[in-house]
Amino acid sequence: MYIPRPEYGTRLDFWHEWLIPHSSILNHDVHYSLLAKLSDGWTGGMIKATVSAIVKRHKKMLQEEQIERELRETDPMYKIESGGKAVSHVGKKLIKMDHIMDEMSNFDPVFIEQDKAWNAWFNKTPLQKARLQEQGGGGKGKDKKGKKGAKGGKGGKGKSKGKGRR
Repeated sequence: MYIPRPEYGTRLDFWHEWLIPHSSILNHDVHYSLLAKLSDGWTGGMIKATVSAIVKRHKKMLQEEQIERELRETDPMYKIESGGKAVSHVGKKLIKMDHIMDEMSNFDPVFIEQDKAWNAWFNKTPLQKARLQEQGGGGKGKDKKGKKGAKGGKGGKGKSKGKGRR
């Protein structure tokens, strides 16, 4: 089954749909329209994989910070290194546009040449040829009925097959 690459509006909807559930951890600098433009040539699956990877990386970073925070509180060596003062990290860690763009660089779009090559191959398959003929004039060659009609077909000169001959 062929699913064409999504257009701008669809990509924008994909980014919205898959990032909005994580809006509590998104920074205000995330621009959905820019993401839709930058993901031109991407499939919906690529966009979803990017969002999943971003969220997964962010959760891993938060877990590592939590472990480090717990170590700081319990390990006396951390207090010695900081001069006996408690070091605090202020603010909530959010996913920024830079993080998303870094993750986007790991994916390559489906290039137009690749798409055209796939379509050219697919149009040569018997199933697609049949579909194109059913749709009317989609095939490059003449269909068989048209060739018979040109020769004369039934009722014309030539050998006849069927009930009238014994």
